[in-house]
Amino acid sequence: MSLTGDTLGITKQSAHKRFAGAVETWRAPFDQPAALLPDGTRDDDRIPYGARYAPGTPNPEYGTAEHQAQRLEKWLLQHTGPTDHWHGDEHPVTGHLPWHSTTSMLVLTDGIGQRLMQEQLVPDPQAQAEVCERRVALYEQLIREGDAPPQATQWIAEDRVRAAALRATPGNGVPWQAMTDPDHAAGTAEQTEEAR
Repeated sequence: MSLTGDTLGITKQSAHKRFAGAVETWRAPFDQPAALLPDGTRDDDRIPYGARYAPGTPNPEYGTAEHQAQRLEKWLLQHTGPTDHWHGDEHPVTGHLPWHSTTSMLVLTDGIGQRLMQEQLVPDPQAQAEVCERRVALYEQLIREGDAPPQATQWIAEDRVRAAALRATPGNGVPWQAMTDPDHAAGTAEQTEEAR
């Protein structure tokens, strides 16, 4: 049995079955936030307040994500006993957190853009604009860090033009299921066209 299963007195499979939905609900807004701000903050009401802010971005109430993790680590170390599996680990929280570089944040941002293209028949132009604006901010950060490729300035200009055009595009996109849902405006329009 897993640690979770042991704690609850159930098998690992039962624990997974019982909590898989809750885990997916927790992960969904981090993987696909309603909005991604230029500083990397995932802006989504489903994300708990203290977890919304990107590394290095100060949360007005709790400070940066790094500061929050250090506070959690300090508390955990004060409450650690010899039987805890992290006993003796100097950094039981921050030592196991993935801290993203600017380059890895670019990869994540590109992944969000690809999902928008794959998961909707017509991607939401506002969400696409946010991805472009996020890339611009990250390329500019790479330039400041001295790690930008030679094409970064060109990519920034292209993404700015693309973002402006997308911001001027009306609509919120069309999900794939709209094509088979007679109650959806896009699906109804498609079926009406087919009936003619």
